[in-house]
Amino acid sequence: MTNRIGQMTEYNLFRNLIVGKKFIPSWTLYKRVLLTGQVALFAIIYAIVNIFLGITDNVTEYIPLYLTIAVSCMLVILVLRAGYYTNGRILLIMTSMILVSIFTLVDRTDTSVYFFYFVIIIGSLTIFGYDQIMLGVGFAFIVIISFVVIFLSLIHI
Repeated sequence: MTNRIGQMTEYNLFRNLIVGKKFIPSWTLYKRVLLTGQVALFAIIYAIVNIFLGITDNVTEYIPLYLTIAVSCMLVILVLRAGYYTNGRILLIMTSMILVSIFTLVDRTDTSVYFFYFVIIIGSLTIFGYDQIMLGVGFAFIVIISFVVIFLSLIHI
């Protein structure tokens, strides 16, 4: 079975970019690591597109935040490639929460920015899975507390 899994994933572009040539013995861990890396890759692409759109529309005030997203997600991929899978997932969730909080504090237009808190909660429960359920629930509570503090306007910039 493990030989077949190795053959199926040997030529996978995402796997080679995120994990490298390392073998991950657990199929569930492999799926969660790959999901974390794919989310980080998506965030890098999202940040690059928003930087490009900001430059073309002459809106440059958010470019440092988008650069932070891109750099932190590149760091997540490097941490995953080094084999520190839990640390990579923690870094991704914490970076996402901090940056969404900053975006919410900077742009208080009561738009759908608050929705991203719920996306992060679902993401933390998903990428940690049942094996590390306490980490997932713990980060979900941290995100909820951050949301409540910012929503009730206890912090101002």
